Amino acid sequence: MAEARLQVIAGGAVPQVPLAADPWQFQAACVDAFVASWRVRGFSPVTVDNDIGLPEQS
Repeated sequence: MAEARLQVIAGGAVPQVPLAADPWQFQAACVDAFVASWRVRGFSPVTVDNDIGLPEQS
């Protein structure tokens, strides 16, 4: 059996600077992503609207 080895691959997919320095902007982006993922997965608009407050409360 061939020996498995790790290999470093040059990328650049990870940003070198913070995406959002402001924690409120970061939280807003997380909530927006949460809502978008639920809408894409077909959750009812009522369910999405009722649960939007959950991540905003933390």
